[in-house]
Amino acid sequence: MITGDDRWFQLAQALLTAVQAALTVPVNRAGIVPGAIAWDGADCGALYVAWTRTYLSDQFPHAVEEPLGNCDPALEVTEFILQVVRCSPSGNTSRAPVEADVLTPAALQLARDTQQMINASLGLLCGLKDAQQVEDYMLGEVRPVGPEGALVGAELNLAVSLTR
Repeated sequence: MITGDDRWFQLAQALLTAVQAALTVPVNRAGIVPGAIAWDGADCGALYVAWTRTYLSDQFPHAVEEPLGNCDPALEVTEFILQVVRCSPSGNTSRAPVEADVLTPAALQLARDTQQMINASLGLLCGLKDAQQVEDYMLGEVRPVGPEGALVGAELNLAVSLTR
């Protein structure tokens, strides 16, 4: 049961576990991060979960933006970011461009990671909704992030609501 003051952390942990299990190419590093996701030197093969905001709602996914006489909104909503980061070929010191055929395997891996992240998240959230553990959810867009340095990633945005 997802309850208590750490319920959003419980949900973040469940998302991390589900996506990590679904990745056919394992990552070396996985975790729930406080605040923005920062890539550092050990991020070649990483999975991160972070939440971007939590807000009150009477109608998912819309935030209560002005007082309407309701002292106790029915829902609490949190938006999460899930991100898989992989190594990507990068230019050499002579600033020669990376050949397209060298980038193709990285693009293929990014496409696979994207699909596996979506499927794992949907599977988990559908099951939690069926079990009445979450009120509702919405998967947002998946965007490629990077390249930055020799890294590239896929970022999934989603929102989940729980009864207050």
